[in-house]
Amino acid sequence: MDVGDFVAYANYNWLCVHKMFEILDEVDIYYVHDFQQLQTGAMIGLAAPTVFRWHIPFNLDGVEKHLRNFIIRGMEGFDSIVVSCKRDLGADKGRVQGPRLPDVPLHKR
Repeated sequence: MDVGDFVAYANYNWLCVHKMFEILDEVDIYYVHDFQQLQTGAMIGLAAPTVFRWHIPFNLDGVEKHLRNFIIRGMEGFDSIVVSCKRDLGADKGRVQGPRLPDVPLHKR
């Protein structure tokens, strides 16, 4: 990735968080459903609870190690993570190097 592209990506995340901070007292929780806002969880920090939804099957096979670690670290910035299928609840076990995703109980509807 080009450095300028990453700077634009980080700036976009900060602009989103800036808007989220403006309405902080009007919300109970932030639900992020967009990979492009992966950094918002860490940026919001302790200001509000955050949930990140990975809306496609979670499979980082074939993803370069530095990008894979970036994705995992970004996800760890959220209080909870929602994945798209039951299989993905343990997708990182034995396959993703670096920090583990938290174990999340499966809730049946």
